[in-house]
Amino acid sequence: RLNYTELFNGYGYVHLFFGGKERVGRMVPTKTAATSKADKIPLQLELMERAAFKSRHSHMTAVPAGVNPENGKLTYSKPADIWLNNQHRHIADGLCFNPEEPPLKINPYGQYNLYQGRAVSEIDSSREDSVKYLKPFLDHITLNLCGGDMATFWVFIKVMAAKYQNPTIKPFATIIHGIEGTGKDTIVEPFMRLYGAHGKKATKANQVIGEYNAGTLSNCMFLWMDEAFAGTKDATDCMKTVVFSDTLRLTDKFVPAWEERSLNQTVLTTNREGMIRFATHDRRYFVLKMSDDLASDTPK
Repeated sequence: RLNYTELFNGYGYVHLFFGGKERVGRMVPTKTAATSKADKIPLQLELMERAAFKSRHSHMTAVPAGVNPENGKLTYSKPADIWLNNQHRHIADGLCFNPEEPPLKINPYGQYNLYQGRAVSEIDSSREDSVKYLKPFLDHITLNLCGGDMATFWVFIKVMAAKYQNPTIKPFATIIHGIEGTGKDTIVEPFMRLYGAHGKKATKANQVIGEYNAGTLSNCMFLWMDEAFAGTKDATDCMKTVVFSDTLRLTDKFVPAWEERSLNQTVLTTNREGMIRFATHDRRYFVLKMSDDLASDTPK
């Protein structure tokens, strides 16, 4: 007979308990999965209440689940009910995000790890075709972002590489300023793609500091804030918490608020002056200005 517990476990379902609430969750492809260029399909956590989980699988035929001790007749249950009441179902006491532990597994503390692993495969940089492919991108960084200064170029590259090679560190925030058409997105987007589902982009402040911030900040390793802040003192103070705090308080609809380890590397891009306020002696920001010599330039 079909083992429905193994079936639903194989579907990736996890019975979650956190904040005094019960939910059934599983990882599903994101809305942008079809257009993702990562080697792995980016996923997001889908949560549902017990009743919704049972309703989703109500079409499955009830099967024998035991014997009535009073009359000796078989009792029947829906497969979803069998899974919910089986001690071998996947059960997690909360969520966590830890790149140092196996991805999408329940850790020894009973928490479900939202880390999905590396999104892209490494290539041999000594191959001639890989160097040829990367050269225009690296030239753009060297000339238009770093003004031809190789010392600045290597600081930028090492900051980007350090996070990818050591996922648990939090480098200082990078701010890239430049007028429209200078290629800021061309530089930042490839780095964000390296992280797959863990690379997030925010274009509005409420995506980061608003009432429901989990969609942007949960399990985030690379946070790209594109014109997301207006430079007010309140916005700057909130942004500092997001960028530099070790833990973040996350909120989402229909679930209790929870805390999650903050591992995001933050890059801010803007064409406005005064996007963020910080003291002249503050060493937590790496500020770069795009050259406007080739603004809006197109291939000939």
